[in-house]
Amino acid sequence: MCTKEDMTELKRCVHLMKKGYEVQKLSVINNIERYLKEPGANDELFSIIIDSMLDWDTKMQKECASSFISPLQAGLVDKKNSEKVAVSAVTILIDRDNWENQELLDYWFQVLEVVVGQVDIKFVSSQVIAKVKDLPAYKNEYEVRKMGNRLVLTIANGLGELGFDKDPCLWKLVMGICEDSNYNLRRDGVIFFKEYISKRKEEFLLSDRL
Repeated sequence: MCTKEDMTELKRCVHLMKKGYEVQKLSVINNIERYLKEPGANDELFSIIIDSMLDWDTKMQKECASSFISPLQAGLVDKKNSEKVAVSAVTILIDRDNWENQELLDYWFQVLEVVVGQVDIKFVSSQVIAKVKDLPAYKNEYEVRKMGNRLVLTIANGLGELGFDKDPCLWKLVMGICEDSNYNLRRDGVIFFKEYISKRKEEFLLSDRL
């Protein structure tokens, strides 16, 4: 697949994402942080990637996740695309067909933790938390509850005190994990708070919840 020499780098990347071979698409994805520094890259390039990603195989989805983390942390992904990333992350993580692919999960959990802090809390509540809140419930089998715990605690860690303050459901979910009758599930909450408080001790102790 050749591209015209008179194309700008951004236009060339857009062309490759639409018409290129997989190896060319992967090259663009792996360098997305650099391309996002170009004006218009969110609308012209990143939107193509995120809108197509759920139709790709898990190899491509893993490469997307690993490449999204740094630009998300750097604030290079705009609000609209960050929202799409958040929804895509949850969609991939709650898909049981992916649960044996630990590398894929680990990358997308990293993305989820970062991106929930990049979008409006109301969006997180309605489009992210709402999709995972029932997974830790007692009615579900252990594997589902374990995944639900990880999702809830990842979101809580990404949002911090803002999440607990603005969405009481999140605090209730975390407390439910900590009070679970199953030790292995309850332990998830203990480990979470040990790490959470070590990073946010001052603001946590000042919370009205205590």
